[in-house]
Amino acid sequence: TLPGMRLQVAPGDLFEIACAFCFAAHIVVLGHFAGRVSFTRLSLYQIATAALLGAGTFWWVETPRIRWTPTVLFALAVTGLLATALAFAVQTWAQQHTSPTHTALVFALEPVFAWLTAFAATGEILSRQAAIGAALILAGILLVEMKPVHTGRNQPA
Repeated sequence: TLPGMRLQVAPGDLFEIACAFCFAAHIVVLGHFAGRVSFTRLSLYQIATAALLGAGTFWWVETPRIRWTPTVLFALAVTGLLATALAFAVQTWAQQHTSPTHTALVFALEPVFAWLTAFAATGEILSRQAAIGAALILAGILLVEMKPVHTGRNQPA
C-alpha cells in the first residue's frame, strides 16, 4: 500500500509500528496472566487501565466536545459494551485456552476480515498493491501455522 511505490517511512508508519509493539506486549502479558487470574477480573483490570491511560492523555491531543444525542449514546453503548467489554472478556477467556502466538495470528487476520466485511457490505475491491499485501499476510500466517513441529529430547513438550 505504499503511495507511489516509494519505500519511504511516514510518521503514521512509525505510529503503526509502535502500535504493533504495544499489541504484541499486550498479548504476551495477557498470555502470562490468563491462566493465573480469573478472566473476568483480568478483563476488568485491562479496561480500567485503558480508561485511566486514556483519561490521563486525551487532554493534550484535543479539547473534547460532546453533543449528547441518541446516536452518540447508542455509539457509546455499542463501543463500550460490545467492542470493549465483550471483546476484552472474550480475548482474555480465549487466551486461557491458547498460546499468545495463536492469539497474535488471529489478530493478524483482522485486516483480511475487515476487507471481507467491506466487500460484503459495499462491494469494495482491493487494489493490486492491497491484494499483494493481503496475500503476504495470509502467507505469513500459513508459514507460521504449518511449520513442522519437532518433538526432540531438547524440545519442550
